[in-house]
Amino acid sequence: MLRTNFVCNACKDAISVTRKPGSILVHGAKERNLKNICFEIPKGKLVALTGPSGSGKSSIATGILQKECIRQYLESLGMVTDHIEKAKVDSIMGLSPSIGVTQRVTDFNPRSTVGTRSGILTILRNMFAAMGHQPCTDCGKTVKQPLQDKNKLTTIEIEEETNSSSKKIKKSYFSCPHCGQQLEKLKMNHFSFNALAGACQTCKGVGQIISADLPRLLNEEKTMRDGGVDFWGEAIAKYYEGVILAASKHYNFPFDPAIPIQNYTKEQRNFLLYGITFPDFVKAHKHIQAPKKVSEGNFEGIIPHLINLYKKNPEKASNEVKKYIVHEPCPECKSSRLGRLGREVTVSGKTIIDVVGFNLRELLQWIQDLAHHVPEDELQILSALSGALKERTSNLIEVGLDYLTLERTLPSLSAGESQRVRLAGLLGSGLTGVLYVLDEPTTGLHPHDNAKLLKTMRMIQETGNTVLIIEHDMDIVKHADYLLDVGPGGGSNGGKIVVSGTPTEVMACETSITGKYLAKKAVISLNHPPRENKVLTIRGACEHNLKNIDVTIPIKQLIVLTGVSGSGKSTFLFDILDKVARKHLNHASEVPGKYASVEGLDYFNRVVTVDQVTIGSSKSTRSNVATYTKLFDLIRDVFASLPEAKARGFSAETFSFNTSDERCENCNGAGVVDVDMTFMPDIETECPVCNGMRFTDELLTVQFQGHSIANILAMTVSDAIPLFRQEKKIFALLDLMRQVGLEYLTLGQSTSTLSGGEAQRIKLATELSKSETGNTLYLLDEPTTGLHPQEVEKLLDILRKLVSKGNTVVTIEHNLDVICNADTIIDFGPGGGVAGGKIVATGSPQEIAAHKDSLTGQCLKAYRAGQ
Repeated sequence: MLRTNFVCNACKDAISVTRKPGSILVHGAKERNLKNICFEIPKGKLVALTGPSGSGKSSIATGILQKECIRQYLESLGMVTDHIEKAKVDSIMGLSPSIGVTQRVTDFNPRSTVGTRSGILTILRNMFAAMGHQPCTDCGKTVKQPLQDKNKLTTIEIEEETNSSSKKIKKSYFSCPHCGQQLEKLKMNHFSFNALAGACQTCKGVGQIISADLPRLLNEEKTMRDGGVDFWGEAIAKYYEGVILAASKHYNFPFDPAIPIQNYTKEQRNFLLYGITFPDFVKAHKHIQAPKKVSEGNFEGIIPHLINLYKKNPEKASNEVKKYIVHEPCPECKSSRLGRLGREVTVSGKTIIDVVGFNLRELLQWIQDLAHHVPEDELQILSALSGALKERTSNLIEVGLDYLTLERTLPSLSAGESQRVRLAGLLGSGLTGVLYVLDEPTTGLHPHDNAKLLKTMRMIQETGNTVLIIEHDMDIVKHADYLLDVGPGGGSNGGKIVVSGTPTEVMACETSITGKYLAKKAVISLNHPPRENKVLTIRGACEHNLKNIDVTIPIKQLIVLTGVSGSGKSTFLFDILDKVARKHLNHASEVPGKYASVEGLDYFNRVVTVDQVTIGSSKSTRSNVATYTKLFDLIRDVFASLPEAKARGFSAETFSFNTSDERCENCNGAGVVDVDMTFMPDIETECPVCNGMRFTDELLTVQFQGHSIANILAMTVSDAIPLFRQEKKIFALLDLMRQVGLEYLTLGQSTSTLSGGEAQRIKLATELSKSETGNTLYLLDEPTTGLHPQEVEKLLDILRKLVSKGNTVVTIEHNLDVICNADTIIDFGPGGGVAGGKIVATGSPQEIAAHKDSLTGQCLKAYRAGQ
């Protein structure tokens, strides 16, 4: 007979001291919107959490399993965990160590690359330092590293200065066997642009130099007084005219501010642009001491002043400064970021710059071929390094990233690509008994690559781990061992386990929305709007991997761009079309990607780009759902109009948690405070003074229909809809958020916590709330990210309504339901990276499905057949 501790209040089961060794058991889960539920997750299986957006899937995966794992881990280290709130559950048994791979990536350095994150670049640096052939600085002949003659090295200690200090380092030298010249022995640092020894001396390892856009900065036909310097207003121009005339007098050179800039002498022009520190000017006036004050002629120059303003804080620099700044490739290192030595060293005839420029398939082939090309005395080093190189490169290829290069920066990756880079790293970890939590691993993945992803997850699972995925792609879900379907709706209408079991058992459940879509076959829409003769055409697109292609987009249709990852879709849509349209319609300053010509933009009066770039800083709690959508402005107006508010003299500004005197002084209206974790990242915890309410008690007494403004911020969109039904503007915006599948979001939720898909849909709702004029070009980036198949149908209705009003919608999409409902599909490919960049096929879904060379067509055909 089992000995029990207690009886679960939720399911009335006896909670035993002994438990099933093969499962994680959770009883009485009440985290966020979970309704006191109990559930079981079998260990060593591929388990999928399914259900509508906001139903409680993330609450189970991250709010309970991952959070409790971290808390218990810290406790095991003897750390105090009082600041980490326990998961709201009655009991958890069988919990495994957990690793989460989420969509949102915020922990990378802006200089990080695929090579640094995967560890491949570190191994390559080791290889080049040990096996590299460097040119002699005297005779120019290629010299191998002294592998067997280390006793012949000469080591000296020198003092090296950094930006703020100096330190002593050791350098080793050896003699060139051809001429006897002393050459520096290679180290890994020589191949790192983050190290002083390896960084390009001109750009300091950045790969770019910052300069000014002279055509924009100067109106050459005008005088300095009359707007010749676009950056200066009238008052500033007058001030600097005095400074320059003082400098002219001090240095005894002529300067007439009344003549057009185009008539300046070379010395006058250089002085205006670069000031008294310009080398030619210094050389010409070296016997004259520089003036001490600006008013006496100590003129900095327009360009140094502008660049210094920008460099102080590039992220926060004003648009008035940014519009004159251009980033140009470093002329010294050609954007490679490495110093001279790092650029010249070769292994088997290739520099490290060549190697990091290979796509991953080319890199793997190069590694495999090395054994046939390196000298015999280097084979031992190669054998020690090549195994890890092959394994890590192969893992990245396995997860469908074969088109990436090692030099690709992490900030430039999509959420799905970032997630799969991390997933590839887990393949070689060798860990067992771990719970891996993956948040929509199919994000950004073409249906053709689903099989690769499934194989990767199976490899992790079959080594003795549990893989728990939050997923909406029914093609992946149906291959899971066990499903936990959460719902039935989102927000307050979710939080229950609708059904659990195998995919077959879930399909048999009549109350499961997920089960309905698991069993559903695709239907290609035949109801397309009548085709017009008007088209938007971009010719000669050749940015990145695009192969000088011509792309024709029919007007007033739903256009879907398809193709495998890296095939050129985003390059075409966002680097070329978006920037060309904004430059034409909005006079934007961004330079589009390379193309020859464009026709048809005159058919539009507006362009709206809704991408997946996250909203707000990852460290800021100030921007939230209500403030970003301007909903909070309307809500504050409602509160300010209440009799209680008027009696106390409260205006709409008083109800702002950013500026109000009535906000909590301890947290400054944030509702949370940071806790210093010493050697670990800081964490946020609820403010102990206001208990997360943000405002003073007096302000909270002002209530709208029984709710304070803090209560409103704590509501979900779906809960707020009936409350504001009589407030037309507020209700309309809330209803749009519901229509795009965001009814589960809390109004006070920080925008920094939103996924890429949520960020895109909240931007879409904000744009849709604006007055609709028709003739708008909408550019979207996988708007179905994070949506359940039922919600995809709602999104399609919105996109159809936009088209019916005379708009054109162009979207990148991998979701087969959306592709089936497109008016026109433009299929990029055939592969990714150098294997992509072409138009494989263009046409209706029926025409694409019949195209034998289109991978998208093959997937459409199989999807329609229910395979």
